[in-house]
Amino acid sequence: EGDATWVMMRYLYGALKLSPARQAEAADFMGSLALGREVLGQSAPAYIQDNLLAGYMAGLALVQAAVDRGGVAALNELYKAPPRSMEQVLHPEKALSRTDPPVNLPAPSLPELPPGWVEVSQGVWGEFNVRILLGEWGAAEEHAQRAAAGWAGDAYRVYQGPESGRAFTWTTAWDGEGDAEEFFEAAKGRKDL
Repeated sequence: EGDATWVMMRYLYGALKLSPARQAEAADFMGSLALGREVLGQSAPAYIQDNLLAGYMAGLALVQAAVDRGGVAALNELYKAPPRSMEQVLHPEKALSRTDPPVNLPAPSLPELPPGWVEVSQGVWGEFNVRILLGEWGAAEEHAQRAAAGWAGDAYRVYQGPESGRAFTWTTAWDGEGDAEEFFEAAKGRKDL
């Protein structure tokens, strides 16, 4: 989506005959828009709204960083070795330098499930969704963004039981002890942690 958005913006800049300075202003303006919230209003949770746009806006920033670094050839290199996590999209320097790959963790399981409980899902949240989660738990946007930036990897499982019961297990890895502590502090907004 970022590549397609970049091409669309290049076409628009040409059609409007925008100077490079005006192009930069337009890109900053596009990045500041909360288009998902404008379209969906309050009908969908932040998780869905933000994830709908992340590929377009964060992807656009990654594509622009690649082009700024080495032209279309650098963009083509991204297709040969794409980012391994959303973290690398959010921080283009990590994608372009191929640094800070995600830590692969096994999804934690509940050792003995009571009768009637079954696993229904497992996966990885990633830095972007950890940021959203912290926001939903009450962390201010800037604090959630800063705390999630130390993400190194995670894995989760969701279980469903009788009478609509649910259980969730989650393990995380952080770039350093300070990053783990910052996440913990940001997560304190959640009253049941």
